Amino acid sequence: MRTPATSLAFNRFLRAIDSDRAVLWGLSGKMFAAFVGPVTAILIAYCFSPELQGYYYTFLSLAAMQIFVELGLSGVITTFASHEWARLTWSKPNGIEGDSEALSRLSGLAVFSFRWFVTAAAILILLLVVAGFIFLSGAPSSEYKVAWQGPWIGLCIVTGINVMLVPAWAILQGCGQIKHIYFYRFIETVLRALVMWAALLMGAGLWAVVIASCAALLWAINYLWSRYGSFFSSLRHIKTLEPIAWKHDILPLQWRIALSWLSGYFMFSLFTPALFYFQGPVVAGQMGMTWALIGGLSGLAGTWLQVKVPEFGSLVVQRKFPALDHLVRKAGMISFAVACLSAILLFGVLMGLDSYAPGLRGRLLPMLPIMLFMAAEVLHQISFAQSSYLRAFKQEPFLVLSLVLGLTVGISVIVSAKYFGATGISVVYLTAVLIAIAWGSRIFVRCRREWIC
Repeated sequence: MRTPATSLAFNRFLRAIDSDRAVLWGLSGKMFAAFVGPVTAILIAYCFSPELQGYYYTFLSLAAMQIFVELGLSGVITTFASHEWARLTWSKPNGIEGDSEALSRLSGLAVFSFRWFVTAAAILILLLVVAGFIFLSGAPSSEYKVAWQGPWIGLCIVTGINVMLVPAWAILQGCGQIKHIYFYRFIETVLRALVMWAALLMGAGLWAVVIASCAALLWAINYLWSRYGSFFSSLRHIKTLEPIAWKHDILPLQWRIALSWLSGYFMFSLFTPALFYFQGPVVAGQMGMTWALIGGLSGLAGTWLQVKVPEFGSLVVQRKFPALDHLVRKAGMISFAVACLSAILLFGVLMGLDSYAPGLRGRLLPMLPIMLFMAAEVLHQISFAQSSYLRAFKQEPFLVLSLVLGLTVGISVIVSAKYFGATGISVVYLTAVLIAIAWGSRIFVRCRREWIC
């Protein structure tokens, strides 16, 4: 039983790490995801051949091509919704009240975004199926034949349906429902992991990722319908005084973010497919498993910044710039510190695997590229904080930087994958992050001075 003294101490601890309920749910989800990563890696190593492991992680990287149809719109939706929500509030049951103009614009934003993503989902399914068949059919020849066609089509369909739900989550995040979204994501992480593990142990092979994705999709639909069905229904029936004009309202910000996101695909998601094409599925599997573990730790570190993004937008609308500076600085420092601790933890785990589980260790990349990738992810927290700050102003000043790095890294990754393998890719990635920090910091200082001072 908790005493008043221990409760006070616990509350002080939460304040010390800036953990409101949203951060706690987000942190719980990221911590569980960090636990899921190693367990899934062990099961994949146990249930999959090295070749099948390569196909599994290449599946995930190719499915990330949804960014090519999303085109940065979800981030724009969240930013615009947070600006309108500054003049609105929740009313029971699941309704909204406040400024009529803001309410009308939020309704128009919802109608526009759902139409966009339904069309995008149909395009995505076709794009993924065709691109996947072309790419995976060109894999280097191997004695181990993989029946990947059926699972790939299934994953494409589930991924497309999930894209239809993207605007719902983006609007809710902009409307301050962060703690509920992170609760949903926590349950989704647990559910997806448990179903994935069960499917792997039952011998589902590549179908395991499809089965787990279906379970997560059903949970998403159920959660949105049961908790926010009335909310979205009320938005749909609100009379739109001034419909959202995509070309005037959305496009000026979206095209910049879209190009940045597309550049991000070449910076973050091209590693495994490039190695799959040039080095074969075994090396791609090592890269994919390594990147999944590092990505889980990096995602855990970025939680403190990510959950504060809608609040950044609201502070900009209210012109509370000192509060914005304080909040971004505090969240950014926590994210950086957690990333450093994660890197130290990963290094210790790898040393232990070298001594006690060399078979499992062999499913990962060698130590040098892993440490280079992890160092880059630690430093990337700086760029993440800067971009989150400036995008709260509904601007995308990092466009040229993102395009230059995306194009350069994309070409360099392909060349490195062919001639230097994963080590060459890790050097390219770390170099790109260092350039991004130096160049991005100059942009950050200039924009902050012009927009605030």
